[in-house]
Amino acid sequence: MLRQALSHPVVFAVTQAALGARSAMDAIFRDWISVGPGTRVLDVGCGIGSLSRHLETSVSYVGADLEWGYLRHAVDRHGPKTAFVQCDVTRPWPFRENGFDYVFGIGLLHHLSDAEALFVLGEAKRMLKHGGVFYTVDPLARNGQRWITRALLALDRGAHIRHSSEYHRLVESVFARVSHTTSNDLLRVPYELLMMRCHP
Repeated sequence: MLRQALSHPVVFAVTQAALGARSAMDAIFRDWISVGPGTRVLDVGCGIGSLSRHLETSVSYVGADLEWGYLRHAVDRHGPKTAFVQCDVTRPWPFRENGFDYVFGIGLLHHLSDAEALFVLGEAKRMLKHGGVFYTVDPLARNGQRWITRALLALDRGAHIRHSSEYHRLVESVFARVSHTTSNDLLRVPYELLMMRCHP
């Protein structure tokens, strides 16, 4: 029931607000992500486009998602430096190769099978300019997690929540240099997140 309800953009937005997702992304951008002014950003699996709120106004933002309802909601919420495209990210992406300084996959990889994830990673790499960066944030499974964290992970719509080594195995098969950090206190609930910074 909850998973189905989250497909509605307003329910999704309210749930994200209740979890403290905006303050979590504020912290991630402060401590982990750096986006230069005047750059181009592609946000894959963008949902309602919330990531664009964390970018300077000089940054050109393109959000891509399969869910038309999310995109309609995003268009109504965000400013003139944003554009939204409906596409299935598990098929060839309709963007110019080497056209972006940064590609984001926030909360994306844990929705994808290994084969789908490898395709997405390859497309992300293809989209990046020389010196570009691909950023990911995904929920993290590990041995010995608290029962409440395991219960919350079980409610997630993503069917492929992985251990850190499994995420790394996928990403490092495509990107030459990968660094990461983890956190279990960014949200208002005990939820573990893995953040990766990936360089071709």
